[in-house]
Amino acid sequence: MDKNEILGKIGRNDFRGLDVSQYDSLNWNDILSEQNQNLIFDSKTIFPDAVKNLFQTRLERAKVRGPYIEQLHNLGYTGRGITVAIIDSKLRTTHNGIKDNLTYYKEIGNITSEPEMHGSAVSSILCDRDIGLLPDAKLVYFATPAGAGLTVDSYIDAIYQTVEYNKQLSEKDKIKVISISFGLNDGAVETREKVKRAISVCRDNDIFIAFTGSPEFYNIGFIGTDRKIDSDLNNPKNYGECIFLSKRSGNPSVENIICVPQDRITTASPAGDNDYVYYTDGGMSWATPYFAGMYALAKSVDNSITPEKFRDLALSTGDNILIKNVNCSFINPIKMVKSLQFENATKKLDNKEFTITKRMLNDR
Repeated sequence: MDKNEILGKIGRNDFRGLDVSQYDSLNWNDILSEQNQNLIFDSKTIFPDAVKNLFQTRLERAKVRGPYIEQLHNLGYTGRGITVAIIDSKLRTTHNGIKDNLTYYKEIGNITSEPEMHGSAVSSILCDRDIGLLPDAKLVYFATPAGAGLTVDSYIDAIYQTVEYNKQLSEKDKIKVISISFGLNDGAVETREKVKRAISVCRDNDIFIAFTGSPEFYNIGFIGTDRKIDSDLNNPKNYGECIFLSKRSGNPSVENIICVPQDRITTASPAGDNDYVYYTDGGMSWATPYFAGMYALAKSVDNSITPEKFRDLALSTGDNILIKNVNCSFINPIKMVKSLQFENATKKLDNKEFTITKRMLNDR
């Protein structure tokens, strides 16, 4: 990479893989500022000695997945016994945070020769062995074309292949959710009907597709949030309006919205088996696997959960935060799990009382 290419990447605040140790005259404090919405760097970036520890701290801090997740893991909810599916671009299958969780991998269509950043990121958010939301979950992955080759049809094909693969799995290993960080809707009526049919097939097989078009097809609204990266990331009060919303004018309706972390997140890198990358602006791509993971968690506690019941549960047990001055519900996995446990215990008690009453009547 020549000097002009390096300067171009620096100008975009994209420091991935660069040696910028000689650029000690840059205003590094501004680059690290929470007001900088474009910063990207990774484990391979070489910074000047005076600031390298600051960037390393940022990289490590952003590995915190979200509020209550450490507490959730300490309670034993680490994804053990859960299988999730992701449909995305070519994955670096040898990354040490992902490879032990990956139980099935298939490429569909004209796939790039090198791993893409997107697939590594979404997999890491959901089930990275070291920093994932569900670090013990099994991962089934279908890789589809990226860039110009990306189409809704390629995703729909992968959805049907996921359903067929799922039929081979034992009951305890069944896939309950597919995470797709894509809208699945190009505006065409024909496309919308294809998506509806795919969703119907998945419903018949007890599979929820978590994707950015969920509000239209499932009547479930969710959105990602930005977070104050130098504050306590275990506190939902330090999360709020995401970067892409803050760049828009107006006040779009966000009522009855489920919120999850999205921006200022560290994920697995496609560039090396032990490398990680920090992204400031995640977009809905980074929110989707988190949302999918929360559904998989709820489903593991109560297998009768439906997408609609999950929506109501997440809204009723979540923590209120303001997005565009509207109250929204930030998913609280601890309250969600406890609510399901209480409901399950109540059902068992009701069934037991019914059985006892029936026996007493029969004995008379």
